Amino acid sequence: MNLIDSLLRKWRSNDTTATTDTTSSDTTSSDEAAAALAAYERAMDKTPTRFNSIQHLIRCFKDPEAAISTIKHAADEFPCGPDRVAALKMGIKLLHKWGQYIKRTPDPERKQVMAKAETIYLHFEKSYADAMTEITLRRNRLEKYLPLFSNVGDADSAIRVLTAVFEGECTAQLHRSGRDKSEQLHEVLRKLAAIYDTSLETLLQTLLTRYLESPVELTSSSAELQLPSTRYQASIRHMQSDEALLRRRVVYILGHISESVKLLLSFAYSIKAGISCLSRARALDILFSVASYDDIAQQQQPEDVRRYFQALLYLGDFEYAGIPQTIADFLDCQKAALARSIWVEHHQNPKAVQLICNLCLDFGVNDQELVLRMFPRLLAAKLFRYVVGVLDIISTMPCYASIDELAGFWNQAVSSYLLQLSRSDGSDWIGAALAVLGTCIRSPHLLNIDSSSMVQTLVRNASGGDTSSIALCLACVVFDVFPYRRASKECLLSCIDGMDPEPLGQLVQGLLEFDNAETIASSSQLSIDWTGSRSLTAIFDLIDEHGIHEQTLLRAPPSTLVRVFVRNRILNDKLLAAVNMCIERGKRQLALQLVSQYYSVRSVDVLAEDAQRAEIALDSVAATVNADGGDCTRDLDTTMDSGTPHGTLDISIAARKRVSRIPDSLKLDIYIRSHK
Repeated sequence: MNLIDSLLRKWRSNDTTATTDTTSSDTTSSDEAAAALAAYERAMDKTPTRFNSIQHLIRCFKDPEAAISTIKHAADEFPCGPDRVAALKMGIKLLHKWGQYIKRTPDPERKQVMAKAETIYLHFEKSYADAMTEITLRRNRLEKYLPLFSNVGDADSAIRVLTAVFEGECTAQLHRSGRDKSEQLHEVLRKLAAIYDTSLETLLQTLLTRYLESPVELTSSSAELQLPSTRYQASIRHMQSDEALLRRRVVYILGHISESVKLLLSFAYSIKAGISCLSRARALDILFSVASYDDIAQQQQPEDVRRYFQALLYLGDFEYAGIPQTIADFLDCQKAALARSIWVEHHQNPKAVQLICNLCLDFGVNDQELVLRMFPRLLAAKLFRYVVGVLDIISTMPCYASIDELAGFWNQAVSSYLLQLSRSDGSDWIGAALAVLGTCIRSPHLLNIDSSSMVQTLVRNASGGDTSSIALCLACVVFDVFPYRRASKECLLSCIDGMDPEPLGQLVQGLLEFDNAETIASSSQLSIDWTGSRSLTAIFDLIDEHGIHEQTLLRAPPSTLVRVFVRNRILNDKLLAAVNMCIERGKRQLALQLVSQYYSVRSVDVLAEDAQRAEIALDSVAATVNADGGDCTRDLDTTMDSGTPHGTLDISIAARKRVSRIPDSLKLDIYIRSHK
């Protein structure tokens, strides 16, 4: 026993010294980081070196109780790692043997000793579970969850703690790179569940039931009149929403349990009370995304499942609109008759009007008179984005496409929605605007949409206020996207002509944000060439006319604005005029930047050809500016190669690098003299 104690003291002293050396920094954060690293390394170690060196000494004990007490003392002295685990395992094994021995003792002594042994055994089991939990968490860099496991006493509390680990790590797990050496989340959960005598399957089943039964998180909307089915679709499209996060968790769980198709179908068709229609519909929506047609067909007819899914969405909308309806009645009724009856009784209710509109679209109800009555109601309720979506679908349906009044509804809905966007404080107004404009581009009524009136409305709204820049940006984008209208250009010019340089530069930057935004515009077949943008061309013409390049183009980040300006001027053959004007007004530094940017976006051949036309010898210039002082003229041949198409100069790669180091002042001289 004394030898074991001396070894334990020696190891403890070594650990203290190593920790002191490692954490020599005075900062608490470095101490904590070093301690965490040491704990991680111990957890990753798999050999109980220290315990192996004293194990034979423990086996020499004749008294099992003394041996167990010594093992417990050693386990408490060891840091959490393989040594502590090995000690606790041996202790539990000895406790089993001691229990068998106690059973053979006389009755009066047995009960007292057995009670003591059971208490010690429970303590060992708790210590072993704690050690294995800590090792598992540290090996996967999840030690932040250690405090949660301190009070785990039964299966229910274990499930609650494991649920917290899953919810905290599920999102990170979905984005984890393949090079990450950590175990997959479900494997970590499997090990932790086994420590507390439960199974991963039980945990995942519990989580799945909890998530599926939870209420659907609908997007918050300024138009609360929107139906739940519409807002549900918006929720799952927004990747950062609570509903989208829940959906990803469910999909992850389904990938690690058996009979997922059967589970989702059973949940959706169950008669359990308290589950909303949207929650059941969500389960089927997830089913369609993770299971194939054949997988569903093994359980139920896929067509019947889709009809049931659609009915569930409608039932949620009926409930929201305050109209009584059942699944059976909805599936069996004539949808045209249902739509007309709802109109008769509820046409004053915008929610009910949306419901009627959806019935007409989903079930092909051919009633032009009913459709013409619905649009004014929807527009009056300010459901402009919904109306644009309906018009996008309805314009392709033969039974409605010929309605003359549709063009007028397009004008009202798009113009009002853009104006609504310009007054909003939302962060995704760029994506929302491009999505709607992309819808307009593919509309058969595009030529009948009065874009000039939209521009005028937005420009009027841009007269002041915090959202004026948004309104003006939208007006410029409308001018770029829709077919050219002179009235739109004149309206824009009348607004921006009197603007100060600073807000004019901000307007250019705002328009460039459309080019960089990651939106769904690409799926809406909308593409804007900002280099040749009509609105930017008009703005840059004004900058040239008033000579306010420095105040507008040299704002941060100036390189982006100058590059766009130069590309636009090249495309419109107006760069030379801009450069000459800068020189005439004594703004040579700006002229240098414009020309430098011009040659940076063109190939080096252009600079060499311009130098030849300007009769400037680049070989001597390159030799002068060569950084290493070597002869840089031997590879620089600026003579015309008669065998090269279009008389392009034959320039080596080395020469291209040297030419690129020519000073901006010389580039300006070359540009001016070659473009006379």
